[in-house]
Amino acid sequence: MKQVEQFLAQSSEYMDQALSGSRVHITCQDTDLRYIWLFNPDEKMKHVVGKKLSEFTTKEQAEPIDALKRKVLKTGKPVQEIIKVEYAGVLRTYDMTVTPTYHEGKLIGVTTISVDLTELLRAQEELHQANARLLGLLGDGVQRGQTVIRTL
Repeated sequence: MKQVEQFLAQSSEYMDQALSGSRVHITCQDTDLRYIWLFNPDEKMKHVVGKKLSEFTTKEQAEPIDALKRKVLKTGKPVQEIIKVEYAGVLRTYDMTVTPTYHEGKLIGVTTISVDLTELLRAQEELHQANARLLGLLGDGVQRGQTVIRTL
């Protein structure tokens, strides 16, 4: 039994080290959708154990997320969806996977893994815009070159 406890403690430490500071957030909620455990929470989420999402955010923000979680509680099947939430005045995008949580065969809540995609999507958009500008410049240059060749 001691070895199992050591293994679990070490596994938890590895997970902490691997995901700490990442854009991955993990939460567990009971069937009333009260938070019972958090991993790698951001500042807003650090003190929410025992609370529902609607108790520390707006109804408009909480409702789509809670609806996903209620669907999982109702069906017992995982759900994955891209969710947009305004947070500290910034629209953030999350890849959210919600799975049912069981203990001894009984549904006891949901576990959610959220990956913040906001910075990745922002960088992709900047790259797309830069590519469009480059193609525009190249297109102008190619057209000018063709005009020069036709003139000769």
